[in-house]
Amino acid sequence: MESQSGIRTVYHVGYEDGEGTMTVLSLFPGVDLILNDFSTFHCFQSASPQPGMMEINHCRRGRFECEFRRGTYAYMGEGDLAVNMLENAASGNCFPLKMYQGVSVFMDLWVAEKYFEAQLSGFQIHLDGLREKLCPENRCFVLKSPERIQWIFDEIYRADWEIQAGYLRLKTLELLSLLADLPSSPYETVPYYDANQVRKVKHIRDHLTRSLEKNITLAQLAREHKISLTGLKNCFKSIYGKGASAYRREYRIQTAAELLRDRALTVAEIAGRVGYENPSKFSSAFKEIMGMSPSEYRNK
Repeated sequence: MESQSGIRTVYHVGYEDGEGTMTVLSLFPGVDLILNDFSTFHCFQSASPQPGMMEINHCRRGRFECEFRRGTYAYMGEGDLAVNMLENAASGNCFPLKMYQGVSVFMDLWVAEKYFEAQLSGFQIHLDGLREKLCPENRCFVLKSPERIQWIFDEIYRADWEIQAGYLRLKTLELLSLLADLPSSPYETVPYYDANQVRKVKHIRDHLTRSLEKNITLAQLAREHKISLTGLKNCFKSIYGKGASAYRREYRIQTAAELLRDRALTVAEIAGRVGYENPSKFSSAFKEIMGMSPSEYRNK
């Protein structure tokens, strides 16, 4: 379903497990700015590679998984920036935390550069040069946003997308200028993971969340899945944004919060179901994460 007003189009996408909204502003010929807001594991994506199309993504909240056709995975977290040529179109995308908010810039490089040369003579950016700098051999470039670029995205998020199209045009041009001026010094880039490693870590995550009452060590799971403990920890944090132990602890508490709606269960019974033998330790952990005791949460 979509609604359109001037240069602004809003797409509403429904999935079995949630929904998403994409607000698209056609800022210049060949340049679209998109505000993404999803509460689902699924991600809208193009079905085929698109030669000459550049995609710039910034993650505000959540995490974004990108699976490439060469069998590797990359992950964006909060504050990360990714630049990709859509010749290198992903074979699968998803949101591992079932939520994602961010901004995308889609550019048809040939159309946009032709327009900039004709209409913005003072705007000296060669988009083909930007492509060669950030996406050599059409690889996806993912890094922690430098401070000045993060500041641009913060302003884009704060803008009123219904009435500030002119302002957002300026911010997009400023973003492209900053990307073109990035120095050649190394950045804090994110790692790639192979498909086999990602599958193992996702299976380990499923194991950790299915058996909350059991205490099992990461070392044991690493041995069972024939993956190094360091590799498990690093890959898990890239996919889910935090270490496996912290992730499981928060998952236990979120599960307990759902169980507290059932007043037939005592707090002690719920504590046992999510792996806490000591109700007092459970109450302390619950309050640390939820900001109130289990009893207060139940009665709110």
